[in-house]
Amino acid sequence: MNDSRSRVGNVLVVVVLLAMASWWLFAEEGLRWPDVAGSRWTLFVVVVVLYAALCLVAIARTRRMTRPATVVDDGTILVAFATQTGFAEELATRTAAALRAAGHRIDLRPLAQVDAATLMATRVAFFVVATYGEGEPPDTSRRFAREVLGAVASLGDLRFGMLALGDRGYEHFCGFARTFEAWLTKQGADPLFARIDVDKSASAALAAWDAGLLPWTGDAAVQTLPSFVWWTVSERRRANPGSIGEPAFHVTLVPPQGEAPSWEAGDIAIVQLPDGQRREYSIASLPTDGRIDLLVRQAHRSDGGIGFGARWLTSTLAIGASTGLRIRANQGFRLAGIAPSTPLILIGNGTGIAGLRAHLKARVAAGATRHWLFFGERHAAVDNVYGDELDAWQRAGFLERISYAFSRDTPRRVHVQDRVLEQRDAVAEWLAFGAVVLVCGNAAGMADGVDAALKAIVGDAALEDMAVDGRYRRDVY
Repeated sequence: MNDSRSRVGNVLVVVVLLAMASWWLFAEEGLRWPDVAGSRWTLFVVVVVLYAALCLVAIARTRRMTRPATVVDDGTILVAFATQTGFAEELATRTAAALRAAGHRIDLRPLAQVDAATLMATRVAFFVVATYGEGEPPDTSRRFAREVLGAVASLGDLRFGMLALGDRGYEHFCGFARTFEAWLTKQGADPLFARIDVDKSASAALAAWDAGLLPWTGDAAVQTLPSFVWWTVSERRRANPGSIGEPAFHVTLVPPQGEAPSWEAGDIAIVQLPDGQRREYSIASLPTDGRIDLLVRQAHRSDGGIGFGARWLTSTLAIGASTGLRIRANQGFRLAGIAPSTPLILIGNGTGIAGLRAHLKARVAAGATRHWLFFGERHAAVDNVYGDELDAWQRAGFLERISYAFSRDTPRRVHVQDRVLEQRDAVAEWLAFGAVVLVCGNAAGMADGVDAALKAIVGDAALEDMAVDGRYRRDVY
């Protein structure tokens, strides 16, 4: 926009100069072209040429200021992702593989590692962007949203495609992707095709994404997502008998005979329902257990009925029956690269204990001991799921501290975020020593409350840095 205004201004100045020169050269009565004095004409030409040179210098300087000095169009396609649960990363990796198979040079990276200079140096980009909660960026993309989307960039040479992941259950469906796209177009970037919005993991929208990629993938095979495998329900028990809350069930599934699936603590089990829909659950066990443990609550919908996924796993499927299941790596909630000596602060409530349990099992197996668990539920007597296991780990020295928040056991309802604030000095000390924070459970209420508590302890910017550095990881829903 500023460049356009400058060009219009330059044209107007030239017009004014020509008008003044015409008056100066030809205003005398009876004066015609052959009679014009050579000195006047020479002076006029010199002025116009000097002004044109000045304009060219200004344009060159402007371009150097608005574009990186090292821009080289080497044909590289940028594939960037913003993920909360790992699905966006999985799809971005799949996209990059298809483009690479077609012969393109690919730069695959998290959106957290993209800045304005990178975007200005890019000619073609594909973005796979998830939204957290009500229109918020995923944790690792918070700093990107604040620093990059709050700046101005010259993106007139950028063409892009965008796949937006979200959940229509939220008012601001795909809100972060929409905000990002609006910023891109405002800076001059052109979409290659209309943004594709995915509700949860709708296959039709993913097929549309594959179709949008065809001009770049050509005959190269687009990688499909891993297929579902039939797992058998081997055990199911009520995990919170007598609770005033909704029933929660410990559900165990075993793989087909002869198969030994692999996953890591933090990964997600995707269960396929008979109607083709899918539900995601935090895995509470390790491959060495030879099974997948899930903790599933019979959450009631607004109409009073139980959600289809919960009903399918907790009552419809008989013991010995099978259901389609596949495992998705959740890089953002794994602890790859974190040494056993690194302190771990685990925070969760309700069924969120499932994902935290898997991490504790893995760390106990590694001989790690510096763990602090914050866990919240209603009543200690009936809602302390896996409480016996936690107590045993504490007695054995693997769980240094446990801070419970049983909201119905105290006159004032205390929640897990309240416990974090009560222990703010000790939490700050653990963080100063390099502790990694893992949060698992409800996004509304617990996760947002814990986020606010941690911000009160370390500050907004420091918490953003922790997320980017992998020291603040969340599996929330």
